[in-house]
Amino acid sequence: MDDLLNFIKKIASIKGLDFRRCQQDKLKDALEERMNDLNIRSYEAYLVILEKFPAEYNRLFEALGLSSAEFFRDPQIWVTIQYLLESLIRAKQSANDTSIRIWSAGCGTAEEPFSVSILLQEILDKKIDSFNIEIIGTDINDDCIKFVRKPAYAPAQLKNITKPLLVKYFSLKNQLFEPKDTIKKMVEFKLLDLTTDDVIKDIDLIICRNVFLYFDKKIQKILLHKFHRSLRPHGYLLLGKVEISVEEETHAFKEIDSNARIYQRI
Repeated sequence: MDDLLNFIKKIASIKGLDFRRCQQDKLKDALEERMNDLNIRSYEAYLVILEKFPAEYNRLFEALGLSSAEFFRDPQIWVTIQYLLESLIRAKQSANDTSIRIWSAGCGTAEEPFSVSILLQEILDKKIDSFNIEIIGTDINDDCIKFVRKPAYAPAQLKNITKPLLVKYFSLKNQLFEPKDTIKKMVEFKLLDLTTDDVIKDIDLIICRNVFLYFDKKIQKILLHKFHRSLRPHGYLLLGKVEISVEEETHAFKEIDSNARIYQRI
C-alpha cells in the first residue's frame, strides 16, 4: 500500500491529479488492470507510460469507471442548458451578433458536443442558418479524436433521446447509430491538454463536466483562470456537480445557478 500512496503523491506533483478522492482498493484494481494490459509490473513503470503517453490518463479514468458516455447525460442539467442557450441566443439577436462559439472541454467520444448541436438545432429550427455556430470538442485522448471522425453509438448511449429526435438526427447502420451531417457539421474536434495547452479564445459557453473533480486545487485554479481568458465578456462556464470552490474566484465569475454549477464571467 505504501507503493500506491507514493504513486498518488507523484501523480499529484506531476499532473495535479488528486486520486486521494478515489477508494484505494478501487484505484489499485484499476491500476493493476491497466498495468496488466500494458504488460508492466510496477507503478514506477506505469508513471513512465503516463509521462510518455498522456492519453493513458483517459484509459485509467475508464478503468476507474469515471467516464460516462451518453447523450444528454443528467437530463435535468440539459433543461438548464437549454434555458441558457435560449438566453444567449436572445442576447445575440439583440446585439445583431450572429456568432455562437461553444467549447466542450474533455468531450470524450463527443456525446456532449453532439447533444449541444441537437439542442441548438431544436431551438433555432429554420433560423439555424442565420447564425455562425462553432461547437468545439477537445480531449487529451487521441483515440477519442480518431473515433469522432466516424462516430457510431450503441443504443444505450442514446437512451435519453426521444424516438422522433433519434430518427431526425441519426442513421441506424449495423445496429449502431451514426449522427447525421446536420449535427456533425457544427462540431469540430481538437486534441488538447487543458493543463498545458493554450486556451481557445472568444467562447460564449464552456461546458466542462467530470474533469475538475480529479485535479487538485492548484490546477483547478489554473484552469479557472484559463477559462476566464477563453470566455467572451459575460460568457458562461458550466462545471456540473463537482467539488470545486469557484466562489473563491469572485473577481472572475459570478454564480448563475448553484445547482447546475453555472457561472458567468465578470
